[in-house]
Amino acid sequence: NENTQGSQHVCANSDIQGQCLRNMRYDDAEAKCKSVGARLCTPSEAASEEAVGTGCDFDFSYVWTSGKCGRGGADFRLQYNQAQGAFRCQNKLWISNARCCADDIGLSSALTGSSCKTCGELGWFPALEPDSGTTNYPGVCA
Repeated sequence: NENTQGSQHVCANSDIQGQCLRNMRYDDAEAKCKSVGARLCTPSEAASEEAVGTGCDFDFSYVWTSGKCGRGGADFRLQYNQAQGAFRCQNKLWISNARCCADDIGLSSALTGSSCKTCGELGWFPALEPDSGTTNYPGVCA
């Protein structure tokens, strides 16, 4: 299920290539999102319901976000629970669920964020199609 809440330039999904991103360490969750051209959702995207209702019953559990937290921040990331409207700081080795976000093309035909593929290219909504057939965006994707 794709979400249509939040920003019209961000989309989210909990089911990536037929697999719920369940019971993953932070680095594994981040790698899974990147493998399809997406990224982990930011804390502000999580709090503004970008990923609510995107499946896997993750609205009721903590999910990884890209936000750093804790002393130094290198080994800790923010998790968000939609049902509770609450963040918590966890070590990256902790096991948790994850959701991926992607960005779309803004009015200036520029990618609005840091995902490698647009929502349309991933088949997620909103699907504002890019003007060009570009699938890699310079400086963002390797």
